[in-house]
Amino acid sequence: MTGTAAPCLGRVSTCAIVTELVFGAAKLTDELVVAAAEGSRDGLARLLEHIAPQARLMVAARLSATPAEFHAVEEICQLAMVALSDSVPRLRNRTVVGLRSFLSGIVSRKVADHLKRRGEGDLVGPPHASLDSATSYDAVWQF
Repeated sequence: MTGTAAPCLGRVSTCAIVTELVFGAAKLTDELVVAAAEGSRDGLARLLEHIAPQARLMVAARLSATPAEFHAVEEICQLAMVALSDSVPRLRNRTVVGLRSFLSGIVSRKVADHLKRRGEGDLVGPPHASLDSATSYDAVWQF
């Protein structure tokens, strides 16, 4: 390379770099996570502000939302952020990595709840009636 080269980034993907720079994730620090978990109102407010765009992306990715469903992305994101704000004090791994993992679990559950309410959460399908319940017992044996 000629001129001034960027520092070697190793195997870090471009997507990870863009996420860190564009969505404020670079402002998330372990110290901020610890402060929010220990009850700092300012720390919690800043943490939620910085993590909200990532939560929105997590929801959109899991929901595979069409433009007609963007309202659902925002609704689910708000539910996830409320759940996160309520449970930050119980966070065991008080690091940025731990916070993202914790948020990922919350988002997954909120999206699953949404899909169940919408009727798409059934992996097995509707329950089927057995032959015995569909006919009278006496009728089965009358040939």
